[in-house]
Amino acid sequence: MTQTTSRFFDGISELMIDSAAIAEGVRAEFEALIMTRLQGALSSLDVVSRQEFDAVWELARKARCEVVALQERVALLEASELSSVSSGRSADIPCGDGDEMKKEGLEEK
Repeated sequence: MTQTTSRFFDGISELMIDSAAIAEGVRAEFEALIMTRLQGALSSLDVVSRQEFDAVWELARKARCEVVALQERVALLEASELSSVSSGRSADIPCGDGDEMKKEGLEEK
């Protein structure tokens, strides 16, 4: 009786091992199918890849850093200009009629 029970449980354990392997194969196939379908759906949409997004993100980050640096530089230049004007020295700013700025679209609105 002990050997019969042992064989029975051995058979069940083999079936469970085999079914686990089959289930893993089915899971891998299902995952591959879903990925293929999603890639097809995303390719029909107008979306960017992660690499393209990261590249543009880095460009924007660099541009923001440059803007901050330029803002600080402008603030320093304005401060030095104000100090030179208040000390009686004339500022070295050309006094035109503003046509140069109008040509380039830089006039204040």
